[in-house]
Amino acid sequence: MLLEDTYLAPDTSEYSIRPAGNQNTARARWVTPHGDRTAAVPTDAPAKAGQTITISVDADGNLSGPIPDSGENTVVAVTAACGVWALAAGTIVLSTAFARRLFHRNRLRRCAQE
Repeated sequence: MLLEDTYLAPDTSEYSIRPAGNQNTARARWVTPHGDRTAAVPTDAPAKAGQTITISVDADGNLSGPIPDSGENTVVAVTAACGVWALAAGTIVLSTAFARRLFHRNRLRRCAQE
């Protein structure tokens, strides 16, 4: 629940959890397993004191940052897929190069014996 109306947040470490481009901030109180917490939280739009908003908290009730939007999730998924592909391709290329080198040495050894 918001304890005050939203306001433009200054650039301080307390407000670093605010997503880029979001200037609407207000003090809010929420209940955790360890008691009530109060802090400045980002809001999507201007809001009035007493309004209920959704915030992202970890298991201990601490603010965990803004919820990523679908664009950010897409970027993470594509990056992970490219990383897995590169790892698999690198493994195949290295194992093929290693096997080829072993076969070449074996062939040279046989030629030397003859």
